[in-house]
Amino acid sequence: MRRLGQIFLYACINLLAAPAQQQYPAEWGKYVTEGYLYDVQAGYNAEGKSEARFKEYLAGVARTNLARQIEVRVEDVAKTDKFSSDGRTSIQYAASTRFSTDVELKLVRMQTFYDAHTGQGAAIAYIDKEEARNYYENEILLLCRRFESAMQLADSYVSEGHKPEARSELESVAPDMAAADDCLLWLNILGMQRNALISLQNYVTDKKQALKNAITGLTHGITVYLACTSDIFGSSYTALQDKVKGVLSESGCSFAASPDSADYVVTLRCSSRKYNAVPFGKGYSYVSYADASISIENTIASRRIYENAVSAKGVHMAGYAEAARVAYDKIARLLGEEILKNMER
Repeated sequence: MRRLGQIFLYACINLLAAPAQQQYPAEWGKYVTEGYLYDVQAGYNAEGKSEARFKEYLAGVARTNLARQIEVRVEDVAKTDKFSSDGRTSIQYAASTRFSTDVELKLVRMQTFYDAHTGQGAAIAYIDKEEARNYYENEILLLCRRFESAMQLADSYVSEGHKPEARSELESVAPDMAAADDCLLWLNILGMQRNALISLQNYVTDKKQALKNAITGLTHGITVYLACTSDIFGSSYTALQDKVKGVLSESGCSFAASPDSADYVVTLRCSSRKYNAVPFGKGYSYVSYADASISIENTIASRRIYENAVSAKGVHMAGYAEAARVAYDKIARLLGEEILKNMER
């Protein structure tokens, strides 16, 4: 019912305007053709307004009615899924799309006329469809060029081992690709030839999919190959590697099975040492240390970016071995934080 009401309103507007269409200048005739969206308003200045005020009034009515025409067209397209001939493109336009600022400010042209002797005036608001199509097609190409520049910069960041910066760069152009959908909507409304529109839709969709894939590939975080050896007084202690991985995975790191498929190779060489035993009540408080050397290599840039040695102290009443386990628990957190801090530099 609402749609029928809109059609009726639009028909009434045209009928009301029809008697006046003989009163506008002949040179406006080219604007009231299929190549334009337009609305003409004409009338007699019965209230004796100034010429400027009367022309402003007629221009405002013409602009408003043109906007209403476009809103009806937008709703028609907004309720329809547009599919490409090869099935690759599907664009669902938002039903809330309204008369755009771009059209309002950049594409609507106004002309007015007034005869001071008769008090008759007229105004026309119009959009040159071809001009508007060129505008939105160029806007899409500009948005896609921004995307391509962002992809190149992101690739440069990745080649230097800076994945977070690459992801941030790509995320910054996501709104541009969403704006391209709005441009496609306007091209549809403005009567772009169907095959050309489908081709452009596919072009935009390919760019959007490439952007989505690139962001997804960078969202999973840094990939690490962790090589870790550790012992407690000569006996292998494999739990340290799992503890360090736990710290890294909290920040989104994933782990590679080989150095070739990792962003970073982290090498840990850890050992424990007895320090002393201090009498405590009827027993002793045993003190051990865990010592670790750490190196980080950026595999993409093929360079070592960090190396250091750290230690942690452990205390336990059950003996040096248990004290060493306490020290390893502490150093696992310390190593994980040190790795994260230096990979992100």
